[in-house]
Amino acid sequence: MVSKRTYLLIVAALTLLFMLSACGTATPTEDPALKITSIAATVQAEITQTALAMPTATPTLTPTATATVSLVTPTLQGPFSTATKSLNPGTGDNAAYDQDITIPDGSIIKPGASFNKTWSIKNSGTTTWTTDYQLVYVFGPQATVMSVKLTKSVAPGEAIQITVPFVAPTVNGSYVSWWQMYSSTGYFFGDQVSVVFNVGNETATPTSLTPAPTITGTPATPTQTP
Repeated sequence: MVSKRTYLLIVAALTLLFMLSACGTATPTEDPALKITSIAATVQAEITQTALAMPTATPTLTPTATATVSLVTPTLQGPFSTATKSLNPGTGDNAAYDQDITIPDGSIIKPGASFNKTWSIKNSGTTTWTTDYQLVYVFGPQATVMSVKLTKSVAPGEAIQITVPFVAPTVNGSYVSWWQMYSSTGYFFGDQVSVVFNVGNETATPTSLTPAPTITGTPATPTQTP
């Protein structure tokens, strides 16, 4: 930007040039060319000084924000999975469904009612199950607990009854809850067992029929009155 002083020098130089041109044949006391050259040099020096005096703008760099990605590792609350097969075959652990002890498939349970499901599960492997083995929830409606530990050791070929407490949903419908054995070393194995039940209002079925009354004696012969 040209300063006020520089601007005035430029105007003065232009004015002097105009006056010298207007004088015609007058003999100047000073060489006009030298005067103009002097003024031009002064103007140039002023412009240079002004340019040097102006601060050089240094661009301000705004740091670019670097996004930080936080990797959240899920916390496992227990040995619960949607496994459908053994996750560690070849260890000798195996289990086979034996039979339903309570709540046969298709049982009708009242909405919100509590009930216990008991399975008989056989140790079909080659290892002995200790009390660190357990039956664990896998999929479907949850029970009031997520796992049930064995109450005794189970040798190969033996069966054990395991009971899980449930509370029926409050909405009518059909439900299936799946469970599976879980080893002391942290692996699912063997058959999955299930409880299949219907939630609704149970209809009472008569357990016996009332027999028809028995008529004894000789029936009376109606007489006609003349």
